[in-house]
Amino acid sequence: MAPTTKSGDYTQKTVCSYFDGTRSPLDSYAAAVANVVSSGGYTQDSLVQMGDTSLGYTNYALGQSGRVWYYQECAWYGNWQVAPPSSTGLQRYRSQLVDLTYYQPNCNNKFGSDIQVPVDSDSFDSKWLGLLRSTTNIYYTVGAYDVWRGSNALSWDGYVLPNTTSSPVFLIDQATHCQDIAGHRTDDLDSVSLARQIGNNLVRQWIK
Repeated sequence: MAPTTKSGDYTQKTVCSYFDGTRSPLDSYAAAVANVVSSGGYTQDSLVQMGDTSLGYTNYALGQSGRVWYYQECAWYGNWQVAPPSSTGLQRYRSQLVDLTYYQPNCNNKFGSDIQVPVDSDSFDSKWLGLLRSTTNIYYTVGAYDVWRGSNALSWDGYVLPNTTSSPVFLIDQATHCQDIAGHRTDDLDSVSLARQIGNNLVRQWIK
């Protein structure tokens, strides 16, 4: 998710560098998380408070921006990070108890019993993707390395939304999540700068 720039890959420096073969994958993951927590100024109390279901849905300790994203997951997407089933034989970095049902009490405790669990993501997709397919003057940008690319206009499997002249889709080479909508940096990738330039030109055309 962290940006890739001309001066280097932040994710490589802060996460991938811990997976250097000198420790087990689980220990490497723990060391990377410890670094993120330390550099971000988090404390054990602040981290627990962010996800403590006992706080109830009237408590806004999660933070407004974080709470908005959590609501989207509960009400629309259900894009949860879970441990792989034991039947896959894959290395687990989370407890096998962290499955889809683990998140459902979180949703009801944070936002009340009106939140439907499990999430009906198919209905959400059908409603909004249908609307977007008939809407014009939208510019879709997709980072090639965006971890959420599967939910974007151009997933790894192809176009989710049509790529048209009135609503074009632009794949940003080597970019991660939302790099083009961040502020300008002198070490921005050329592909990120190009994505912004295309967007600016399109908006000029649309508001003439």
